[in-house]
Amino acid sequence: MKRHGGFTFHQMLIAMVIMAILAGVGFNAYSKNISRANIDQTSSNLQIMAGNMEDATTDIGFVSVIQGDEGASTDVHHYFNELEDIYFTHTWNYESLVFQVFDTSLHGFVVETALGRDAWGMPFHFYCIYQDDVVQNMIFSSAGPNMVWSDASHTAYQVGDYDDDIFIVMTRRNTP
Repeated sequence: MKRHGGFTFHQMLIAMVIMAILAGVGFNAYSKNISRANIDQTSSNLQIMAGNMEDATTDIGFVSVIQGDEGASTDVHHYFNELEDIYFTHTWNYESLVFQVFDTSLHGFVVETALGRDAWGMPFHFYCIYQDDVVQNMIFSSAGPNMVWSDASHTAYQVGDYDDDIFIVMTRRNTP
């Protein structure tokens, strides 16, 4: 029997196995690059938000929230409306506004974005933390790739226990 040119079954099988291995390696590298790009994009968005907030606090000051003040919700709402008009390109979800007492000396509020989302589709959170009714820290954060917020985020970010959350902490400078 005369043999025609071509590949044997074994040669084809070996070629398919090699292609599958290369595809697997390529997909793994691709997914790592996508994951890193999502983290970088989210970090960049948080930096932009923090820069906008720094500009806002320089121009119009900090929102004043006194623990137990019944008008605080309205004050925060008006403050963020002013920020939206000038400094931010996204809006805030005021229904998510929660006032908290974090421990014996810290209180504040947390609010999330209404339209601005991180790379995984989760809203950004903004924490404003007061000590003795003076702003001490402002934290912009994302739940990160696992899309789950760290427990007690307001303190976790300060002590380094933040799972995969991505955040920026802005600490108020003492001015003479």
